[in-house]
Amino acid sequence: MQKPLLVFPLILAVLSCGCTRLAPNPPADSASPATAEEAPVTTATPVPEESARPAGVEDAGLPVLEYDEIRAIARDTDPRLAQMDGYYTMCRDGKWGLMRSDGTEVLACQFSGPLSGCASAELRWHALNEPTMSWDTLDALTAQLQQTGDGEMCSAAHDGNFHYWYYDIDTARVQVYSGFSHGIVEEPEDSDFAYGTYLPCRLGTFVDGQGDPDFYRATDPLTLVYANADGTLLNDQTYEAAGCFYDQTLAPACQNGKWLYLDLSGQAVTDAVYEPTYGQDETAYASPLLNGYAPVCRDGKWGLLDSSGTEAIPCIYGGAAWDGGLLWLKQDDGWHAYTLPGVVKPTPAPTPDPLADLPDTIKAPDRPCGENEQFRYNTTPDGNLTLRAGPGTDYDKVGSIPPPSTVDCLGRSDTADNWVLVNYEGQFGWACTDYMS
Repeated sequence: MQKPLLVFPLILAVLSCGCTRLAPNPPADSASPATAEEAPVTTATPVPEESARPAGVEDAGLPVLEYDEIRAIARDTDPRLAQMDGYYTMCRDGKWGLMRSDGTEVLACQFSGPLSGCASAELRWHALNEPTMSWDTLDALTAQLQQTGDGEMCSAAHDGNFHYWYYDIDTARVQVYSGFSHGIVEEPEDSDFAYGTYLPCRLGTFVDGQGDPDFYRATDPLTLVYANADGTLLNDQTYEAAGCFYDQTLAPACQNGKWLYLDLSGQAVTDAVYEPTYGQDETAYASPLLNGYAPVCRDGKWGLLDSSGTEAIPCIYGGAAWDGGLLWLKQDDGWHAYTLPGVVKPTPAPTPDPLADLPDTIKAPDRPCGENEQFRYNTTPDGNLTLRAGPGTDYDKVGSIPPPSTVDCLGRSDTADNWVLVNYEGQFGWACTDYMS
């Protein structure tokens, strides 16, 4: 197991992250990673005009879109890395809306900031810059979305979830810190590694909460490293922010206020020259690779990076959006849609029904967890929490949940507000929320 203490003196030299702005930045004149000289950014030559169709792409036959910006949608959860699949948020005259990735407008540009995706449902949208939006307006927008099968609006007033990976400086272990108002520390699960074999982890130390649940304290300034489940570090570099590999060969990471891409050997394959491409404010990131490519922004101009770290489409365009199969490029007369020969977006696996295996001995819920309702719970550390066959103490005991654990609400009862249906390690049962937070 790799020991951290030989690496972490670098922490004090790391600057606070300057990679959160989506507006163009001047070129950084600070030093690039040590490996960047071996693999500089490569651009195609000769450089075409911005109005010309890029070499090696095919017209997708879709209408030209007249938006100022098209941006990937970030999900409002931590790690705030996941992008909403199948949709973009787009801007015209300073107002933002919602569109499908094929260019179909879903909500007209009417919001003062980019839309984001709610963590509590697959197709639930936040307009976080509209805190005074009335319930009537939200209901009207939801009705519009449901009519076209594009989800629903969500109020930003409900509880949120957080999920951080930590690299414990004292033990050289990867831990997960997650939950609602009180965090829970757990070993990483298989689902964590859907983000990649090496995870972007905050450096931190485990601290006794002195009455509150224990938690991790991040270094100041916030510093990240890449580590796997065994606590082995990918390289000897530290980063101000970092994205995920997922199932791809490159991941974006930020040094000295700019983003670079590194491979699974820990080597940088580009210089640190790129700006963020999605999200907003402190949660803005450079894009991960999707199906072998990522939209990149350099000096305010956009292109498409491939899995070798080469700009397959040079950064000369006014904008780029890529969903793994369809590329939108902003040219002089608007956004044009292109495909890459031989590159087809993979068909996602269907989302499994969490109640598909609910046995007949367990009472089915009256309804799913609704909007503005807590959907994840932490059990108290005081003892095992009983699971029952239905929402009440009159139902048979069917199992228990040891402390402390985290469970998701699979459904609710119309007659017992303080009971939720959960599944703990394959065991369905109803749990009383009086004993959870």
